[in-house]
Amino acid sequence: MKVILEFFVIYIPIALIFLSVAMVRLFGVQDIGNVIATFHLGGVFSFSHLFLPTFIKLVVICPAIITFFIMLNRRINVTILKVVAYFVFILFIVFVSVKIFIGNFETGLSGRWSNFFEENYSKPSNGDVILGSNNKNIIWIYTESTEKEYKNVEILKRLESATLFMEDFFIEPLVNGYTMGSVVSTRCAAPLFTGAISQNFNILTPFKNALCFDDFLKNNGYHSEFIVGHDATFSSVGNFFSHHGDAVIYDYSVIKNINGKLSKKQQNDEDVLDFSLARILELHKNPQKKFSVTIMTYDNHAPRGFPSERCIEQYGIQITDVIRCNSDSLADFITKIKEYGVLENTVLMIMGDHLFMGGFPSLSVKRHVFSKIYTPSGAKLKSKNLTPFDLPLTVFDSMGFEINVNTFGLGSSGYRSHVAERSQTWVRDISLGFNGPPPPYYIDLHVGESY
Repeated sequence: MKVILEFFVIYIPIALIFLSVAMVRLFGVQDIGNVIATFHLGGVFSFSHLFLPTFIKLVVICPAIITFFIMLNRRINVTILKVVAYFVFILFIVFVSVKIFIGNFETGLSGRWSNFFEENYSKPSNGDVILGSNNKNIIWIYTESTEKEYKNVEILKRLESATLFMEDFFIEPLVNGYTMGSVVSTRCAAPLFTGAISQNFNILTPFKNALCFDDFLKNNGYHSEFIVGHDATFSSVGNFFSHHGDAVIYDYSVIKNINGKLSKKQQNDEDVLDFSLARILELHKNPQKKFSVTIMTYDNHAPRGFPSERCIEQYGIQITDVIRCNSDSLADFITKIKEYGVLENTVLMIMGDHLFMGGFPSLSVKRHVFSKIYTPSGAKLKSKNLTPFDLPLTVFDSMGFEINVNTFGLGSSGYRSHVAERSQTWVRDISLGFNGPPPPYYIDLHVGESY
């Protein structure tokens, strides 16, 4: 009995430390509020395939092995000095476990933000958004690492000119500091947490119990397509769009087989945009079938980008050259869909998926992703300061859907007075609600600052 008690006195604090490590591996953070939110959205991950093996390995096996060797070592050549050192070591382990585990969970368990998700998240249901009398199509473009502040160094000149007809707005970079985080926050109006969950998205059912933007489109008869130049398994974007909205996926391998152009590991953005234009024009021929086309570019990816041969020849090889080349290609694409009359019955949304992950010393400290929207109705946003979570309801509004709620997930429509009437501290509150008092690395990963 004494041996068993001694075992657990040593094992429990070590297990708490390893549990803290497991939390980071699984969720990217150690905040119990984040964990509750993730489970609330419906088993983002498979319990048996991901959570249980990680838990057993890190929280059961590793602490047990360490405890065994500590106890074994204590029984070899026992001296008074070793006994004192042993108890000092045990006290140290207990102290560290309390500081690391309980300290990191204190905010989530009893602090100001403990009920943030439950108090602010409005779970979408089918009756929240229904077809209107004159619904529009949607083209939604996520352009890699594109920031508003690029215009300060004149690398978005043609894109700015080509999008003058679109309405500019700001998206606070809260939890969209990486591609999949951006997609989930802007389509499901809820945050995606990092860690093993996002790394294993391809073998899981992402947000299986959450109704997201694309689910509503599917339920209302829309045909959806997702077009990306790299393998759709990268960042798990293809899996997300196939599960939500049942989108037809056109990625690197599919586009390569269709147009015959082979790049090293991905189709360059100019080829992706040409392919996208062809698909959109084909869909545009049938006005009776509403469509949604989501396009994701990639060539601007840090640190040096992936320029095409044409970009290198005409612009150069620096990252600013790559961004300028690809923004010019996007400008040409927008000009063409406008000239073909596509935008007469189609909403256009363009946004950077996240801030650039490298350094741009000439940019201002306050940074925002590039974001513009166009709606054929000519409606104007009530507020131009939005969060990623506001975009699903905002885009639904721009497409002519009838909206029966003020809140969708964690967001509201930018076209409604509700978003303008929100507390001035809403952005700060929503950030702290999931991040707690975060250390610097946490801010980098979840708030979206460059790192």
